Amino acid sequence: MKHMMKKSILALMTLLMFVMILPSTIKAASLDLSKYKAETLEEAFAQEGIDFDFSNSTYDDTNELKPTIYLFRKDGCLNCKNFLNYVKNTLLAQYPDRFRIVSYELGNEPINFGLLNTLADFYDQKATTYATPVVIIKDKMFQGYVDNDMQKEIEETLLDRSNRLDVLTEIEKGHTKLSESTKYYFQTEEVNIVIENELPYRYQLKSSEVDLSHVKNEGYQYLTAYDIDIYDGNQIVSIKDNRMRICMNAPRGEGAYQVAYIKDDQIVETSGAMRDFETVCFDTDHLSQYAVYSKNPSDTTTPDDQDKPNDSSTNDNENKQPVVEENPNTADPLIHYLSLLGVGAVVLCGALMAYQVKRERR
Repeated sequence: MKHMMKKSILALMTLLMFVMILPSTIKAASLDLSKYKAETLEEAFAQEGIDFDFSNSTYDDTNELKPTIYLFRKDGCLNCKNFLNYVKNTLLAQYPDRFRIVSYELGNEPINFGLLNTLADFYDQKATTYATPVVIIKDKMFQGYVDNDMQKEIEETLLDRSNRLDVLTEIEKGHTKLSESTKYYFQTEEVNIVIENELPYRYQLKSSEVDLSHVKNEGYQYLTAYDIDIYDGNQIVSIKDNRMRICMNAPRGEGAYQVAYIKDDQIVETSGAMRDFETVCFDTDHLSQYAVYSKNPSDTTTPDDQDKPNDSSTNDNENKQPVVEENPNTADPLIHYLSLLGVGAVVLCGALMAYQVKRERR
């Protein structure tokens, strides 16, 4: 009976594991990139007769951690060649370390239309015909001639460190539309936030510097303050039970840092903070107005100390705090006696139990 129960439990666990794995298996199959013909940027340049010395460039298309530009092009397409020349003359010249390109040719490799349809559907731009080149970067999809405005938007998107979306990664997560995507990192010019639990991609962080210098924090010097909120469209999103690390641009202080949550010009709570380059970072679970303060480490005197005369020849020894040194041997005898007492108690209990058993047998 026990053997049958164990087999049933094992079968149930196997079934549950299969059910859990099945969705991810289906998603992975839909992103089988091996059936599509990809080419490197160097190969695309060669096809279009564009000269560029990659050996003297820091561009590296093997680094998958960099933002990826997915390019769908056709050999002989003038707009496609113009875009590749823009890549050569602008992106490779100014930002060689900030991107990589994966290219898919459509004219000679019609199978690549399958991948293009999948990605275009993600951006709600699926069509029967496409204007080449199709350029996909993060949350943007461009088609046709890439004019100056589109080039500017591509560069702004590329350099936006808060935007880390990659369409293939999102599809692997099971997100079939851009609107379903999530993110954990939000950034403005003054503030960046890392969220523990991802939020919908459409949410936007908004921050503005405010003057809260009139709100005093005893023992600390005011540095700066920000009003911080996350919006869904025009509505403020209430962030609850979601731990986050907030880093705010702040002038450099001379001592320890403290961040205060301020409401109605009153400090509601304070938390310790640490400097990270040009920002001061702290952990919280809500958004609101936060002020940054710093404390000068030299400002450690007390009123009593300030009243004392500063005569180092007579008061140095008096002002010193006594130093208590641990004697590593002080507790040895006590520990030794306690150990003996414990062993004796165990032996005595064992003897009494043995004696009791022996009496009962009689």
